[in-house]
Amino acid sequence: MALRLLITLTSTIITLFVFEVTLRIGSYMPQYALKFKKLEGKWSILRITLDEKKLYRVVPGSRVDINSDGFRDKEFHKKVEGVKRIVVLGDSFVMANNLEPHETYPSELATFLGTTHEVLNLGVSGYGPDQALEVLRDDVPDLEPDIVVLTIFAGNDFSDLARNGLYKLNEAGELTRIRENLVTKAVPMIRTKMLFRVLFARRY
Repeated sequence: MALRLLITLTSTIITLFVFEVTLRIGSYMPQYALKFKKLEGKWSILRITLDEKKLYRVVPGSRVDINSDGFRDKEFHKKVEGVKRIVVLGDSFVMANNLEPHETYPSELATFLGTTHEVLNLGVSGYGPDQALEVLRDDVPDLEPDIVVLTIFAGNDFSDLARNGLYKLNEAGELTRIRENLVTKAVPMIRTKMLFRVLFARRY
């Protein structure tokens, strides 16, 4: 009896350990659904996932107008020679979930400039300038833009910097990354525990 109990306990521990390692290798983070009302009166569901660098990001391909990089634009292709590429960063004013994709200002700008330019929309609703900086570092270099435009909404973007707590100025006045943020503090050390917490919350 004791041996059977020991085998069962050992098997359970090994299973949980393998599951935990799998979640860590896969960088598991819970996903959430946000609702945006479109012009036609229909609800548009946007899926986001927590991110330790950007706090959250859009799940790639989670909606018909979200590309495989997680941005509200067509699929990004290799830069065309002779065509200037403009990348636009920002928040909901750029992503514009309440407009059709062709009505966003990056799309309108592309139409205005014509075939000599292309404009890529890398805006994400709710992003502050600090999160846009992370997009600039992680996602923009491979796109090889000629121009990068950061859109600022004075109504809340500067308060976002204080709320997000991603960066601070050191004694030399240099911008430095803060190791802990809202997400890293909220995510438990044991990812299995986090998964069970999400599953339990969805069920009940």
